[in-house]
Amino acid sequence: MRKRIFCSLFVSMLTSAAIISGCGTTGIPEVSVNLPENSEVTELETETVETTEAVTADIPDITIEDIKEANSHDKIFSNHSNWLSEVKVSEADSGIAVQAYELFGFTSFHENGIAYFETDYLDDDMESHKYETSLFNGETDYYHNADLKKDQKLFAGWYAMSDDEKEDTLKSKFGHPDCFTPFTYNEDIHETIDSVQDANDGTLTVITHIPTELCPEIKNLPDEWKGGKVRYTYTLDKETLEMSELVCEIVVDGKTYEFLTQKDTYDVDTPEGYYKMCSLVYDYKNDEIKEPRTLTVIYDPDTDDEESFRITVDYAYRMIPNIRKGYSLYKDPKGKIPFTGSSTENADVTMFAIKD
Repeated sequence: MRKRIFCSLFVSMLTSAAIISGCGTTGIPEVSVNLPENSEVTELETETVETTEAVTADIPDITIEDIKEANSHDKIFSNHSNWLSEVKVSEADSGIAVQAYELFGFTSFHENGIAYFETDYLDDDMESHKYETSLFNGETDYYHNADLKKDQKLFAGWYAMSDDEKEDTLKSKFGHPDCFTPFTYNEDIHETIDSVQDANDGTLTVITHIPTELCPEIKNLPDEWKGGKVRYTYTLDKETLEMSELVCEIVVDGKTYEFLTQKDTYDVDTPEGYYKMCSLVYDYKNDEIKEPRTLTVIYDPDTDDEESFRITVDYAYRMIPNIRKGYSLYKDPKGKIPFTGSSTENADVTMFAIKD
């Protein structure tokens, strides 16, 4: 799922949004060396060049767009029933990569229409682990911040907006299952292919790079990495260009730092945690509401553009309100008291969404 992992997904919803108690209804790249005109190439160097040309002679001309298309959502699910991605962030060099990515790693499982994550976050103290499971079904997002065997509490995203706005918002923050693919290309990061080589085992090795400053996986750019390059080494199926492995490294001032690895497998057994999360979501959407609580978001209060959205939920669950971009939540219609969460009392909650 390379490269966005966690763009939004990798910002924990449980720590970045107001939470309301309640429950729902619902290798190394090839380097070109320019020799002076009078320079001599030794016999050994000549043989190396000839060998490389022989190896790459039968390799088709591959572009980033080709890789993107081969690993698109529709293409993957036309050939497979599911896929699993395992991402591990290097803890070498005093954990510099973990602090840069704000993750120790994660495992994600994808069926057509559902995306499930087991994420090992870097906690607020920048040292400890914080585990979270999450499920995305295209309608909303669900989170569980504790051991599934011990704590059955579920956090559910509530999108206080129209259905069309909700879908657009889910996709913009990578909260929609269609957003997740083994390889995601973003033209704004200017990823450049350095080399393509046949590994002679049915796979191709493709090496690309981007500047560290544009790397979407780097949330906090370390001083040691500034001015460097992120080197991506992909392992692709020679026939289909389907991705199976990624090694990501930082190259700067002649030094190479380990960053992260990703392995993708297809048509795998469903993880146990996936079934447990699905069971929690089913209960959330179908259980009878025993302790009803109404949550209300009012946009542009006391104006001609005032608009309200409401949901009735069970107090036993927790809700994460998501509102339109460019708005912030307040406790009062004048926007003087920011809304940071509800009280523990079982009472209705009204929030006012006011433009920033």
